[in-house]
Amino acid sequence: TIYALLRGGHALVAIKDGKVNVVVNKAGKPGPATDGPAADARMLGPKYVTMDAKGNVLILDTENHCLRLYDPVKQTIRTIVGNGKKGSAVGADWAGTQLNRPHGARVGPDGRLYVTDTENNRILIGPAP
Repeated sequence: TIYALLRGGHALVAIKDGKVNVVVNKAGKPGPATDGPAADARMLGPKYVTMDAKGNVLILDTENHCLRLYDPVKQTIRTIVGNGKKGSAVGADWAGTQLNRPHGARVGPDGRLYVTDTENNRILIGPAP
């Protein structure tokens, strides 16, 4: 399966066997980041997508200032970094950390999560989900 973002459509699509299926935000409407069933979730200008070694899909929901995790098995989505509002706070864990227009994320070979927090001019490093 290949995953791609529809930035203007605020959605994530899965491409498998030549078929394209919207898996996050089937309505394609912009909105705040909420956790729950992926088909009903909203995003706002998602900009970057990657996968971790567990098969989860990491999505930088750039204009919602957060990093989200889509579980293709459970078909759910949850926010793992940021709270939907831009900021620069660094918490004791990912839940307490704020982002400002993040553009990249990756789980490194060391098993840690790296997040580029563009407007805060920093790279954050912490435990992978």
